[in-house]
Amino acid sequence: GSPQLVAVSPMTRTLQTASLAFPDIPEPAAGRAPLVRPPFVATSLARERIGNHSCDGRRERVALEGEFPHVDFSEVADGADEMWEHKEVEPDGMNSTACGARAGRLLAWLWRRPEPEIAVVSHWVFLSHLLRPHGFDDAFVQMGNAEMRFVTLQERAARPSSRSSSDSSSGPKQEL
Repeated sequence: GSPQLVAVSPMTRTLQTASLAFPDIPEPAAGRAPLVRPPFVATSLARERIGNHSCDGRRERVALEGEFPHVDFSEVADGADEMWEHKEVEPDGMNSTACGARAGRLLAWLWRRPEPEIAVVSHWVFLSHLLRPHGFDDAFVQMGNAEMRFVTLQERAARPSSRSSSDSSSGPKQEL
């Protein structure tokens, strides 16, 4: 089914991807049912690891609100990128202590949400920080552009194996 919420990084590239992946098509072609976009919430908790590249910086919130009016930006600070000066590159970019801690805060934020099905649109380096501590191997975490992974959060799930199951309709799945 369709998610009840899309939690998305406030970076332009993820906002664009999420908007394409979950479109709003109120008047589709003849014989097709309308698609109603689920609510979107941008959260800085889901943004890319903050490195030294300008593409890892966020645009001003007011510009994003103008370009993406269907997104709730209340979880993103006003103005310029408040996180840009706090680089997440220690001890290295792929194993950042600060990015891992932020990933844990995103997981806690997701648990507090009332929606049972939430799509998270983020970045592969950040998602690797989110998933690897829970037993997901690099083969599962490594993703291409706009590639989806389906993960089930369970309160008392056993540590998952590094194997993933797959079916052609929904992609690889594992539990977290």
